[in-house]
Amino acid sequence: MAFRQFHHSPDAVHLASNPAVANQAFRIGRAAYGMQFHFEAGTRVVEGWNRTFEGPINRLDPDWLEHYPQHAARHAEQADAAGLALARAWVATIQTTEAVDGGNWEMAGVIA
Repeated sequence: MAFRQFHHSPDAVHLASNPAVANQAFRIGRAAYGMQFHFEAGTRVVEGWNRTFEGPINRLDPDWLEHYPQHAARHAEQADAAGLALARAWVATIQTTEAVDGGNWEMAGVIA
């Protein structure tokens, strides 16, 4: 696949990388995140993307769809577990409080 990279600001906290892309995720402050991957996309979602975006995928990497079943057989279970763990950890950072003025809710310091 073709990978695009980004450089985060100096005040960002580097959170993830891999051998292909140095900057996979970062955080600025307590609640602003940037990610270069879809941790929420499990195997079924990726398989749906493979069908839906067959043309663009073939243009980026003509061998991807042919090799995907082998990648999935080798990595899908671990990747799904890691994505779920990341999603749960991210959701756990959400801070909520009781309803405030007029029944509005405050979440992470923002009244909605």
